[in-house]
Amino acid sequence: MSRDVEKLTRKSQEAMQAAAQLAESKSNSTVEVEHLLKELLEQSEGIVPRVFDKLKVPQKAFMEELKTRLSRLPQVTGGNHNVYASSRLQKVFTLAEAEMRSFEDSYISTEHFLLAMLKFDDSDLKTLWKKFNLSYELVQKTVKEQRGSQKVTDDDPE
Repeated sequence: MSRDVEKLTRKSQEAMQAAAQLAESKSNSTVEVEHLLKELLEQSEGIVPRVFDKLKVPQKAFMEELKTRLSRLPQVTGGNHNVYASSRLQKVFTLAEAEMRSFEDSYISTEHFLLAMLKFDDSDLKTLWKKFNLSYELVQKTVKEQRGSQKVTDDDPE
């Protein structure tokens, strides 16, 4: 995973930090894709909740499903522990960088992470997307409608 935080928009940085804090507070040893997805959905004024609204995704039910999945993650006990990005999250980060390039953006924004999660070949995530009738193509179309011709050229486009 690229450690270049400078490539992330401010909202992406905030979501990553919050995901790490969430994993730590739940005594998870790794920061998972689900931690990040939960944080992206909770960002006020972020594009991810707007995309879900536009697609009429029942966000309360989606969040409940996410919370259930988070509660099943392995926990570590005893003392302080450092959390690190799981291999799944590292793959999503790599896919988000590719999304950034395909949009011809300069920074990785929150919608790049959402699209990367939808593109990621992961059976747990595929089950989640299917349950809520979400697909990469549908979300990508909605993201493009929301953004218009706007490019992410600085760290605070949202």
